[in-house]
Amino acid sequence: MSMTARAYAQPAEKSAAPAPRRRARRSANRAVPSTLRMGVLVGVPLALIIAYVGLTAQLAAQTYRLSTDRAQEAKLMLTNNELRAQVGQLESLGRLEAAAAKLHMTVPRSVSVLMMPGAPKPEPQNTALAFVARLLHVR
Repeated sequence: MSMTARAYAQPAEKSAAPAPRRRARRSANRAVPSTLRMGVLVGVPLALIIAYVGLTAQLAAQTYRLSTDRAQEAKLMLTNNELRAQVGQLESLGRLEAAAAKLHMTVPRSVSVLMMPGAPKPEPQNTALAFVARLLHVR
């Protein structure tokens, strides 16, 4: 057993010379992580603050855009209502009768419907009323 201890102790004596290099490397390695830690400790909160400011700016821009769009919608709704009122006024029966009188238009005395020989008869559309008419053999 003493031989084993002696054999084990010998490599420790040989590695005593490179020990200062390892210590120097360790101190250099410790300097980099402290700089890295400091960078992370400053960088992460700074990145979060920049992200927060960016998101807040986007939210403000969207709020202004929404306000502008709502104002435009109200303006367009007002214009739409005015145009509908104008259409209703222009399509009124009294106005159409006055325009027809200016153009010397009168109600016809009789109405004639001409059927072309050989013209196909129009078939009823497929509606519920047409279906009931076919069931009752109404022509």
